[in-house]
This record gives sequence, structure tokens and C-alpha cells, in this order.
Amino acid sequence: MSFSDNRHIARDDGDPSSDDWNETDWRRYLTQIDIETTLFLKKFIQLRHIINHLDLIAIQMGWAQQEDRSIEAIIQKRWREGPQTLHKHPVYIVTHGLYHFLYKNWELYQESVSSFHSQISWIYARLLAIGEHNALLGIACMDMDDPVLAICHFKSALQSVNHSMSLIQKAPRPSEKTKMLLHDTVLACFDLREVWLRVMANCRNIEKDEEESDNENE
Repeated sequence: MSFSDNRHIARDDGDPSSDDWNETDWRRYLTQIDIETTLFLKKFIQLRHIINHLDLIAIQMGWAQQEDRSIEAIIQKRWREGPQTLHKHPVYIVTHGLYHFLYKNWELYQESVSSFHSQISWIYARLLAIGEHNALLGIACMDMDDPVLAICHFKSALQSVNHSMSLIQKAPRPSEKTKMLLHDTVLACFDLREVWLRVMANCRNIEKDEEESDNENE
């Protein structure tokens, strides 16, 4: 998947390119991305227990219409205005937002238990970091038009999330609060898996189309 066909997109002030943006312009832009990530998180927290909440959030965020369920449709709609960077990528915003949720939930959980195995806690935190790292590299590979490499990184991210979920099962649940925190943690992990699996399926379709196109040209 590539977004290189439309690099110069109109700025709000009418300038056809962001090439001359200064540090202040880009910091303002990054602030807007943070606001959008926060908005996604608020919607996730509000709707997380509803079936198909990711699709509903995508519609409410303006990433897709009711009939648009494919990753490609969401991305094409998302990238029609503003400078074209990975920060605006819906998969980036969802991944970044859900990892923020996971980190915060783990902090709240540790504050709610009297004691917990420090080694397990360290391994869990390390797995979160590895999973997020690979997911971001996967998104970058999509932008570089390398769907196969993107699949490899998302597979590594999935492995980290799966291992994280197995560690969560070992965590004690001494109160209703800790039960709810861990329940929501697992829910966020499943959402990460669903998003990445959708992206991987889309990458495989792109690779298949490219192979068929190459065969036709031979």
C-alpha cells in the first residue's frame, strides 16, 4: 500500500505544499494529531463494550461511511486533506491510542494490587514496547509500498500481543476494580489484533493484485 501518489496536498492557508512549514507549523500539526488520538480514545472508552465498536468509531471519526468497511476505503477518505504523514494514518492513531490505553490501565492495575511479581510486570511492559514498535514499522512499510514486509512486522506485533494476553491471565484479581481493568486490557488487545489482521489481509490482497498484474505483463 502506498500513499506516494499525492504528496503535495493543500494547506488550510491555501499553500499547495507543506514543504515550507516551519517548526511552529509542524508542532501545531502534531498537536492536532494528539487531539485526534485523544478523541479516538474517548470514543473507544465510551463504545468499547458495543459489538463492532471499531467500525462505529471509524464512522464517528470521519474515517469511513456506513458502507465503507475496508482498510483501503478508510485510508483513502482520511488522506484527502492536510499534509500526508504517518501521523494521520487511521491505523497509526488506533494503534497509538490503544497502546496508551494499555499502558495507563497497567499503571492503574499496579496501583490497585498490594504486590505483584516484578519480573512478570517487566516482561509485560517489554512486550507492549516490542508490539508497538513492530506495528509502527509495519505502518511505515505500508507507506513505502512494501506490503510483504508490513505483514512480517504486524505478525511480530501480533506475537507480542498474544504473549501479553497470556501473561495477563496470570495476574491476580483481588477486587472488582482489578477484574475490570484486566478485562478492558484484554479487550484492547483483541482490538489491536483485529485492526492488524484487517491490515494484513489488505496487504495480502495488494500483493496478490501485484503478482497477477506482473503475470499479465509477462
